[in-house]
Amino acid sequence: MKIAAHANAHMILASTTAGAGVGLPSWDRTHLPAPFSRVAMSVDLWPPPTTGNTEIELPRIERALMKASVGMRSPIIPQELVVPTEVADS
Repeated sequence: MKIAAHANAHMILASTTAGAGVGLPSWDRTHLPAPFSRVAMSVDLWPPPTTGNTEIELPRIERALMKASVGMRSPIIPQELVVPTEVADS
């Protein structure tokens, strides 16, 4: 992020998920897709960061990645972070 701000470069945020697979008990909740499972990918092009300040920019990026993962129904997202569709639409 600091490099993108310094270079005035766009950032690409990418999220992937697979319907069927195996979740590993690791810090990053790795999920290995099963062979021939359906894979979804979300890619967003973001404008260059306005600052190199990670305290300001990082929460926005985390929210965007979480929104993409929840939208794809990623199995690695803890259920307590998923808002039911009928609540989110109101």
